[in-house]
Amino acid sequence: MAKETQDEPSNFARALWTFLGYMLVGPFFAGLVTASGLIVLPLIGMGAHLPPGLPNVGEAAAGAFVWAA
Repeated sequence: MAKETQDEPSNFARALWTFLGYMLVGPFFAGLVTASGLIVLPLIGMGAHLPPGLPNVGEAAAGAFVWAA
């Protein structure tokens, strides 16, 4: 078994960065999918599948980011 050196991150640091990555990257992708769906669906003729009265794209993407976090 190899001896742990000071150059390697600790298990706590790895866990912290993994947690932060999931808490930021996951909601980012949720907002990205929401924004792209609201932009692309009307362009390909599927805008009728969207519910009426949606907020603009920025508000919807920000809301998806916040709720996913």
